[in-house]
Amino acid sequence: MTTEEFVTYQEETFDAYCKWLIQNEGKNARRELSRHEKKEVVFSALPETVVAGLSYTDSYGAGSETFQIDEDTVTIKDAALAKALATLPENWLDVVLLFYFLGKTDRQIGADLHLTPDVVYYRRKHSLGKLKKALKELDDDAKR
Repeated sequence: MTTEEFVTYQEETFDAYCKWLIQNEGKNARRELSRHEKKEVVFSALPETVVAGLSYTDSYGAGSETFQIDEDTVTIKDAALAKALATLPENWLDVVLLFYFLGKTDRQIGADLHLTPDVVYYRRKHSLGKLKKALKELDDDAKR
C-alpha cells in the first residue's frame, strides 16, 4: 500500500465513522423526543381548572395598609377603604376592626376594650356612617 492509498483509506474510514456517528446521534435524538412526547401535554389540551392552578399572583402588600390592635394585625388591601378607616378616631377604629375583620361580638369587644356592649354597638353603627361619608368623599375626589 502506497502512502497515497493509505491516506485515502484513512480519509474514507474517518468519513464512514462520522456518517455512522451522525446517523446514530439522530436516532438517539428521535428516540428521546418520542419519549418526551409520550409524557408531555400541550397547555391548550389542559382543562381550565388545571391551567388556573399553575398561575400565581404576587401579594407582597402593594396598595395595602396594616392596622394593629393589641396583638392582632389587620391588613386592608383596598386603598380607599384603608384611607376611610384612617379617618376614624382610634377607639372607634378598634371597634370596627374587631367586629368586621376579626369577627368578634359586641360582648367580646366590650370585654377587650373595657366597654359596655351598648357603647360598642353605638361606636360601630356611627362608624359605619362616618365610613360611608368618607368613602363618598374619596370617590368624589377621584372623579374630579
